[in-house]
Amino acid sequence: MDTRHQVQRRVVLIGVVLLVLAVGQVSIRDKYVRAGGRALDSSQAAGFSAALDTRDPGTDGLTAAVDCTDTGCPSAPSTLDKCVERADFCVYYTTASISETEAEWAADVVQDYWNRFVSLGFNEPKHSGKLSVHLTDITNDCNGETGWSSNAISTYAGCFDTTLLAQKVLGHELTHRVQYAHDSGTGAPIQTKFLKEGTARSTEDNWFTEIDHWAAALSHSSFNREANNYLAATNNDITSYAMRYKSCLWWKYAMEQYGTTLTEPQRGIDFVRQVYDQNTAGYSSIAAVNQALSSIGAGTNFNQSFIQFAVANWTKDLTGVPDSSYYYDDEDEPGSPAVYGPLEPEDGGTIQTGT
Repeated sequence: MDTRHQVQRRVVLIGVVLLVLAVGQVSIRDKYVRAGGRALDSSQAAGFSAALDTRDPGTDGLTAAVDCTDTGCPSAPSTLDKCVERADFCVYYTTASISETEAEWAADVVQDYWNRFVSLGFNEPKHSGKLSVHLTDITNDCNGETGWSSNAISTYAGCFDTTLLAQKVLGHELTHRVQYAHDSGTGAPIQTKFLKEGTARSTEDNWFTEIDHWAAALSHSSFNREANNYLAATNNDITSYAMRYKSCLWWKYAMEQYGTTLTEPQRGIDFVRQVYDQNTAGYSSIAAVNQALSSIGAGTNFNQSFIQFAVANWTKDLTGVPDSSYYYDDEDEPGSPAVYGPLEPEDGGTIQTGT
């Protein structure tokens, strides 16, 4: 415990991060042709290589894009006429901004996340028939969206210019579909932005190691970036709409303190599932958190947890602290993109004393 934050360790970590940053900013267009897409394991890489062997004579060596009208996919948006069809979803795109290879890669990513959610005990992403995955023809920006009453998610084509960014956004939007699948009780939808965006941002690095160890995380929308944003402005209601993304740091703390899954990268993910299950039972926001804490016998509630969370933000970089409730395992994990913070105190005025 006493050596957790030695200067020597920080220097080594910074050196590693700088090295990764120097080589990590490769576009998906380059990486996918060179290495077969998202590097998960040798079998998946081999599968992609086999897919590339199905070449269309007279093209650039990639399989030909398929018109949506030649698939079993639901009607395509007018601007996205090409499709990749899978059992539970269809990826829609236009070759004006997305290559067929990128669209196939996106379909593989969506399938990987879909399988991952189910394997960890979550409901399947909410869908009716085939879920529509739109790779929107917007090239100068990166974002995504979905909605409880829709049957689609979208990710901008501009996300595909940076390695892992498109994967992260696709996973984030599909996480919302999992939330909606649990938000199915009386009066649904009842989930608040505190829960929806807070847990979607917090769990971005819980599904796959490559996002958990994403060296460029601070350069893009990410859990690490929002954690820093919160620590720069802590004097705010963490459950408010304005703090919906920044609340991810509390969710990360709660996952580590109250989850029972200890393996990486999914550490504490079972606590999030417990909260989602309370949505199904009709509880929302803080009430869902309190019900989840009660159901697992945590012996605390949201208010008490928040106090300890606030303390941990002050003590996380100290040595000799009593136990793990005073720091973040995710921050200290080998491969973590960066330390959290720094915490920036806010002047609350003069403390008056007297007899």
